[in-house]
Amino acid sequence: MKRAYPAVLGGVAMAVAVAACGTSSRTSVDVPTAGPATKTATVTRTVSTPTQTTTPAGSACTASDLTPASLGSNGAMGHVVVTFSLRNTGERTCHSYGFPGVQFMAGKDQPVPTHATRTVHDFAGDTPLKAITLAPGQSAEFRVVLSDVANRRLRCVTADALQIIAPDDTVPMLATLQNPVSVCGGQATVSPLEPSSPGV
Repeated sequence: MKRAYPAVLGGVAMAVAVAACGTSSRTSVDVPTAGPATKTATVTRTVSTPTQTTTPAGSACTASDLTPASLGSNGAMGHVVVTFSLRNTGERTCHSYGFPGVQFMAGKDQPVPTHATRTVHDFAGDTPLKAITLAPGQSAEFRVVLSDVANRRLRCVTADALQIIAPDDTVPMLATLQNPVSVCGGQATVSPLEPSSPGV
């Protein structure tokens, strides 16, 4: 779904989250990272999550069904909004619900510290948590929001890819960014998956 970001977003082109109605939870998750040896990064996330009332028919979407891609980025008011898609390039209909796991990367083998807060409210707007079904050829999308304000207290690292893990999977996928981004202090927010607009 294409979003209309604030008008000032259009001024900066760079290549490349449901109102809260449940309880607030805080969890620590070990997220696999890509590399020649197995690595983990502990990420603490806070999010208000409503209870899912229905479960779609069919199997969950996994890395064997999905192909990730960067859809580009917009920047304004000290933020960079990077959007990604997950297209069902498999032969079966699958379903998904929730937030993808994310890890910025410097190349294919070097993880960049990433502390991603899962949220349905971010700089770019609100994204309700919803169950989605993807037939072959259909896509879902999500966004990651970073701060691009220089902060001498935070170490900034350049990332040129994002490792993505689908909500019901453990196998990482890699999406190359159209343009590198600076990840400062590892801070970022990630929105839940939502259906893409037709043609995306």
